[in-house]
Amino acid sequence: MSKENMIELLTAMQVHQKKQETRIQLLTEKMKELEFMNALLSDRLTLAQRKRFGASSEKYADGYTQMNLFNEAEQEADPNATEPEMEEIHPKSYKRKKQAGKKEEDLSSFETTEVIEHKLEGEERFCPECGTKYKVVTTEKVRYLKLIPARFEVVEEITYIYSCPKCGKMQRPEKTPALMKGSVATPSLVAGIMNAKYVNGMPLARQEREFARYDLNLSTKTMANWIILCAGRYLQPV
Repeated sequence: MSKENMIELLTAMQVHQKKQETRIQLLTEKMKELEFMNALLSDRLTLAQRKRFGASSEKYADGYTQMNLFNEAEQEADPNATEPEMEEIHPKSYKRKKQAGKKEEDLSSFETTEVIEHKLEGEERFCPECGTKYKVVTTEKVRYLKLIPARFEVVEEITYIYSCPKCGKMQRPEKTPALMKGSVATPSLVAGIMNAKYVNGMPLARQEREFARYDLNLSTKTMANWIILCAGRYLQPV
């Protein structure tokens, strides 16, 4: 076996080993998550059984007298009481009213990014009966709401370094410091991770699997380091 073949084989083995380690890590995190969910469901089941089958006491407020269920009619009856006049009532069928403008109100917070127009083209623009060209008299507008899944974009930052041809003085333009030096993280990425974990209750292990579906290899440890570092550096002073 030549040296090049040995190098290729060694590289392939290293890539395979890395994939296996990543898979083992994901399975471990998944197992921990399932154990946590199992314990949580077990606690909820125990609480539900206690509420359903556990002993309960009913206390009445001061001055409350429990009704006698067996001779209530005899106690409350009055032979001299006059009968009320009965009026025949015909209940009207209930019809839910559609709230006007609700659809427009729901969509008012979102920007219209795409307009699809349906027009007559070619010979369809002429009346088949008399051959006269149609004239637009009105339009019908319908609005829909479309979901665009999360996507990742690479931001490339280029800094030009200048030098004076005469004296050799160097000049570098000012730029906004990076969120974390030497890291690919941006404020929007870290904020999204924090929001998913602490607002939506999505564990980092689940986020790691979600990122993997977008071909982004972002480990749980890396996200945890970002959260701790950014929380101490940017959120704690606030």
